[in-house]
Amino acid sequence: MSLLRHLIFAFSYAALAVAVALTLPYSMPEIGKWLAVCIGAIVLLLGALLHDVVSRLGRERQLQREIRLVTADRDAARVDLAETAHELAAVRQRLVDQPDGGDILDRVAAEKALLEELVRRLSARYGAERSAEAQVAFSDSELRDLVQEAVRDDRIDIVLQPIVSLPQRKTRHFEVIGQLRTAAGRMLEPEEFQSAAEAEGLNAAIDNILLFRGIQLVRETLRRNRSGMFFTRLSVHTLGDAAFMGQLAEFMADNAELAPRLVFQFGQDSWWESLPAVRQSLDRLAAIGFRFALSEVHDLGRIDADVLHENHIRFLKIDADTLLAERDSPDLPLAFPIVKDELDRVAVDLIVNRVRTEQQLIEILDLPIDFGQGPLLGDTRNRG
Repeated sequence: MSLLRHLIFAFSYAALAVAVALTLPYSMPEIGKWLAVCIGAIVLLLGALLHDVVSRLGRERQLQREIRLVTADRDAARVDLAETAHELAAVRQRLVDQPDGGDILDRVAAEKALLEELVRRLSARYGAERSAEAQVAFSDSELRDLVQEAVRDDRIDIVLQPIVSLPQRKTRHFEVIGQLRTAAGRMLEPEEFQSAAEAEGLNAAIDNILLFRGIQLVRETLRRNRSGMFFTRLSVHTLGDAAFMGQLAEFMADNAELAPRLVFQFGQDSWWESLPAVRQSLDRLAAIGFRFALSEVHDLGRIDADVLHENHIRFLKIDADTLLAERDSPDLPLAFPIVKDELDRVAVDLIVNRVRTEQQLIEILDLPIDFGQGPLLGDTRNRG
């Protein structure tokens, strides 16, 4: 509120107080002059308190708007940094394969070093750096308290994990992942606080935060004409809430321009259990143009491609360890090419998640995989 408006309000309150003090003895003779002055002073004090409350609320709303703008700018910067980092890595790899790429390679290395320094500074600024030695285990009750505080104080931050094409390792999409930021600045990964969030019934609230931030990112990429999609997770509690899913479908119907960039992701088991209750909402979202991803797939050989197609599933995500274990099982080696052909027939892309080692990647590249994701291909903990 400007100084002029403060002065106008102060003059108005003072004029009201003087009017009360002067008119009360005439309108109510039983009230003496000094009592009227006291009542006028009380009116002035109440006006000042009311003005202070209104001013504070106005400042809080302005601060919240500024925080949302800063958050959107910060998240957009993460997208740019992540994409640029992976593009530079791809350029460097191509130059390594060329015998005469020495000078250019040196310049690319210098640019990459500069970019890594920028990423490091951004991470340090928002408290995302952490070391293994600094980790302290929390009890279940402490984790529940941390989750409650983080949701209440808006300390659920997002990180973006790249989803890269294989074998090129070029960033194509991103998954929006939530991290819990403690009051001391420590970042907790979803696997560290997910059970506590479930125990406190806060998974739906966290999903809402991540969905809102994901929509902000999609709007920013649309404004910048950037390509790629953002995968945002819906927990079993959110997916099983038919009322919320209905509201989500209504909201997305008014924001259909987001459909080409936003993918709703849910676990295989939770999707199957919730499907009868939310099929209508998912059908509405699919009719608008939104895509779905099925994660935590644990038995690729039993996947029915036609069922996926009928329910608008366009991506399957399976962990690297699970995939390699199924590959080595007695039944899957001969069946895997058939499974992949069936997925291709209904235009379902296969994403291998949690790729952590070069050995895993080497073995995965022997299989016809569309995309990869995981620490080896882009670690979210380095994104800030």
